[in-house]
Amino acid sequence: MKITSAKLSITLALMGCSHADLTNNGTGSVGVMGNVAAQHETIGNGKHMLVVTATPALAETDGSIEQRIFIQAQREAARICPNRFEFVNNPNGTAPLAAGFMKRSRSYVIACN
Repeated sequence: MKITSAKLSITLALMGCSHADLTNNGTGSVGVMGNVAAQHETIGNGKHMLVVTATPALAETDGSIEQRIFIQAQREAARICPNRFEFVNNPNGTAPLAAGFMKRSRSYVIACN
């Protein structure tokens, strides 16, 4: 079977796609090397600090990483606050995500209602 450049391009493009496979323990994986994990700390008065860290998958965009981080933050907040919760503020300010293959982290303060 002869592999044409079009077939090779399509194959490489599909290999670069990432789809989250989240598990019950609060971690997940994307592609071969991407994962997401959360650390939780109670800071008192019904508030909690949540730090979510993601490792990028091969050829994953920053937008996709941001989305995975925020989705994991929402899942963790719903687990911590089973009734209702709200994100109190964004301690990240306008800090951009790191570039390249570095892990990306975002911090959130949530309040249980």
